[in-house]
Amino acid sequence: MSGTRLDERCASLPEAVHVVVADRGGRPTWRVAGTVFAVGSVSGASAVVKVGRDVMEPFVAADPRVTVAASISRHGWVSVDLEGGEVDGACWDEVEG
Repeated sequence: MSGTRLDERCASLPEAVHVVVADRGGRPTWRVAGTVFAVGSVSGASAVVKVGRDVMEPFVAADPRVTVAASISRHGWVSVDLEGGEVDGACWDEVEG
């Protein structure tokens, strides 16, 4: 999965809005009702996604490119390496659901 594919996935969600944060070097974010649910790297190589604490461990167990986001994991965020190909579709089904 690339940053472009992440854009496509996030943009397909109802009410999702893409916001580029200029004071963070152009970091792309995706929001619903003003609340951030995904933040991409400027290079498009990685992202952090809020999946919820109750499903974090299944995400991490399902794909080695998904890890617990160290500093914000208590809020249900995971880190995703986007350079290793498509992230497990079952994980995205959970994010989109």
